[in-house]
Amino acid sequence: MTSPPPELQQLANPAPAYRLAALLLGVGSTHFLMPKPFDAIVPAELPGSARFYTYASGVAELATGALLLAPRTRRVGALAAIAVFISVFPANVNMVRLWRDKPLPMRIGALARLPLQIPMITEALKILRNS
Repeated sequence: MTSPPPELQQLANPAPAYRLAALLLGVGSTHFLMPKPFDAIVPAELPGSARFYTYASGVAELATGALLLAPRTRRVGALAAIAVFISVFPANVNMVRLWRDKPLPMRIGALARLPLQIPMITEALKILRNS
């Protein structure tokens, strides 16, 4: 028995897209439920208020998560996820800079966020290829 073509495999196993969607929907919701921690890591060099960037990234994450849920929009959702993960990277770098005087476990957590972008982008690329 041969395996189905890649486009049918993704339809048969949407789990990776659902996992990434759940992550984005969860984090995106948190931007609105508890915005202060996100405001704190927005680079001060950006024009306008930090809350604007917190809400804008929350909207982007919610929209991206929603796009990943439906097979018809999954490809666009995967591309959007890549864009979101790249666009929030400066805030993660800023967090490392701002947290240099925090306790060691917090500094380690901030540093760990940086390389974690790679598997998230890789997962979005896999979803893109299989959509």
